[in-house]
Amino acid sequence: MREKLRVGVIGAGGIGREHISCYRDYEKADLICVADKNPLRLEGVRKVFGVKRLYTSYEEMLEKEELDAVSICTPNYLHKAQVIRSLEHGCNVLVEKPMTISTKDADEIVKKVEETGKILMVGMHWRFTSAFSYLKSLIKEGKLGEIYFAEGYWLRRRGVPGLGGWFTTKQMSGGGPLLDIGVHVLDALLWFLDFPKVERVNGFAFQKFGFRAGKGEWPPQPDWEKKLGVKDEKTGIFDVEDFGGGIIYLEGEKVVIFKASWALNYEHHEGIRIFLAGDKAGAVFPPLKIYSEEKGVPQDIEPKIREDVNPYMEEIKEFLSCILEGRKPEADERRGRELVRIIESIYKSWEEKKEVKL
Repeated sequence: MREKLRVGVIGAGGIGREHISCYRDYEKADLICVADKNPLRLEGVRKVFGVKRLYTSYEEMLEKEELDAVSICTPNYLHKAQVIRSLEHGCNVLVEKPMTISTKDADEIVKKVEETGKILMVGMHWRFTSAFSYLKSLIKEGKLGEIYFAEGYWLRRRGVPGLGGWFTTKQMSGGGPLLDIGVHVLDALLWFLDFPKVERVNGFAFQKFGFRAGKGEWPPQPDWEKKLGVKDEKTGIFDVEDFGGGIIYLEGEKVVIFKASWALNYEHHEGIRIFLAGDKAGAVFPPLKIYSEEKGVPQDIEPKIREDVNPYMEEIKEFLSCILEGRKPEADERRGRELVRIIESIYKSWEEKKEVKL
């Protein structure tokens, strides 16, 4: 294996640009090529990032280029085919969340990873923030003791991404905020608990007024795209939830509660909020605070953590390190499948108005 890995990026939207920028600036990556079906967006990638080998077909890119790894940063419904095709071409894969839009599709990905022996990592960049990395180290050291309850949410008062586009079209996205930002919340909570086995799920998924909550654009379109006239396809459809969540009962009498919204008449939060209850200490974020006891006296500790780390860069460093060292990432295909399975069960619970056992 080369010391410097040859990398391609599929999808040059907002998240794709994050990956492109990080690969370009990381000494162990050789950013070879980018694929995106929008030629104007590719022109912007050439001008802004200096990438010269550009493709409007990812299939053509995989055929012509000899790559060690690819990042897949495309709409959710495209993930399965692109992941499988990339694995078949001998590439290790970093796929943005969610891994795919159904458990059935996730099973196909898991099988293909096993067949090819390649590495697949799901893009869960919140794990690589300074606060979450530090909190995870405290948990590993036993500072919180047994964590038996975890709650988290990401609630946008008004924040529908790409209103009337693929985000709000269930056939393309698989779901609304639960699969978009909620999956980050769910992943973080289960990661802190070391992913215990799920026993049963109760869920809700409201669709109330997101379709009239104002125009949404996420990620924000940069000026160079606007100047080039880049436009995303619009469907005019809004058939996903605008607010959802669930109660997840885990093996060992542990409970996780999480919620996510794009449109909710509540205080706006841009980012994850969490609370962990352990039998030695508890934790909340943000800001990160630890609630414990010393010699019978309550202790409130607020670590002074610098949030100057780019979590996308740290994520990509971990992905490439896994390839070079021949080890599996923590956020692998089975963890990606479990997240999709849980959220799929939340939708089922709400549709059938009953608890779902897993």
